[in-house]
Amino acid sequence: MKRPRAAPGSASDGLCVLFECAPWLCAIPSSWVDGLLTLDEARLLAGAPGKQEAALRRCDPRAPLAGDMRLSVGSHWYAPWDLGQMVELAPLAGGWLLLQIRHAERYVPLALRVGPCTAVHPIAEALPLPRALFRARPAAFDGAFVFDAGADPGQRAPVGLRLDPAGLWTARELDQSARLMASAVPHPERRSHG
Repeated sequence: MKRPRAAPGSASDGLCVLFECAPWLCAIPSSWVDGLLTLDEARLLAGAPGKQEAALRRCDPRAPLAGDMRLSVGSHWYAPWDLGQMVELAPLAGGWLLLQIRHAERYVPLALRVGPCTAVHPIAEALPLPRALFRARPAAFDGAFVFDAGADPGQRAPVGLRLDPAGLWTARELDQSARLMASAVPHPERRSHG
């Protein structure tokens, strides 16, 4: 199956955003990430498509995500997804990674809810992993890496999983997110008084 691909910037430096997704430490190349927010830096809203923002109800950003939800960040909308739930683990509540995934000739704005961010750090080449190791979304797991965050020499460095954001969503999920974003009423222009 062909997976949707974005055109991320150069990842030659290996810089990644590292975050917890218990029991794992995960990394996404920073070239894919448009923004990194705490849960409370954006508004999680729910309601029927096409409603003005004032008609939407505000939700707890730690709440389970539903299909009618969208994330408001400044004047932009994102379709919210929870990485824990996507890989059949517990929901996460550390922050949001803002991504743009290219699909069907356009970019789909997605907000990935992740565990606490632990670092933004270069990661050496990841070691390939057999895709059969993962039941849920095996195409998303790009490889394993060893991360030494300056731990005591007597402690074993943690092993993490590098994710390929293009493998996280199916074409159907990207279609669903694109429809939700197309139905989102644009934020009114904010004007300065002066």
